[in-house]
Amino acid sequence: MIEYAKLELRKNRILFIGMALTFLGSIPFAAAMTMLNRQGWLAGFNSILLFWTIVGLPLVAVLFGASSGSGLRSEAAQDAESPLPISPRARAGGAVAACAVHVLLLGLLFLLTSAAISSEWRHTLTSVSLAATFVTAFFTLTLFTLATLLLSSFIAAYAIGHGIVGGVLGALIGGTAAGALTLGLGLQTVFEIRAAFTGLAILSIGLSLTAGLFALDRLAAWIERRPRWGW
Repeated sequence: MIEYAKLELRKNRILFIGMALTFLGSIPFAAAMTMLNRQGWLAGFNSILLFWTIVGLPLVAVLFGASSGSGLRSEAAQDAESPLPISPRARAGGAVAACAVHVLLLGLLFLLTSAAISSEWRHTLTSVSLAATFVTAFFTLTLFTLATLLLSSFIAAYAIGHGIVGGVLGALIGGTAAGALTLGLGLQTVFEIRAAFTGLAILSIGLSLTAGLFALDRLAAWIERRPRWGW
């Protein structure tokens, strides 16, 4: 599986580089737009970081998961990789691992860039005050959202054999799960249920991700025997 993950990393390197350059290129563009409106370049930087946090990174997770999952079902990939002594289970596991590495690297690039440019983001990332509790919860929720979107998009696109349909289904499934946890996180600001919610949140995160990986492990061979959808 490790060797196939390395192969997937090489196959998706162009997409990874493209996403990284898109993020880095969006920063001076947003700063220039806000400077033209006389709002200051830092306002543009904070705005583009907020966009990437709420919209950009989740879409990147869906894109990587759906493109990799549907790519495994393409006739070209199956013909080229059929001589390889690797099981469908190992192919699927290696592809998911490669996607996770790429998304984590993009997230790390996001964090390092925000900390290097903005003192406000740097203070937020290193805060040890009471608000740090919510910062930790936010990062936990973000990691869960990215992992769920990636895994659900991969499984849907892998099962169907279509990247667009799989990505939409994965976004709906992952978005529903993340939305439920987001609602719970918001309720913490109103009700004194933080300890109970934290335990339930950690349990639900562990169960949902474990169930997704278990389903992929069990269904990989069956999925690859099925024909791709013809539309």
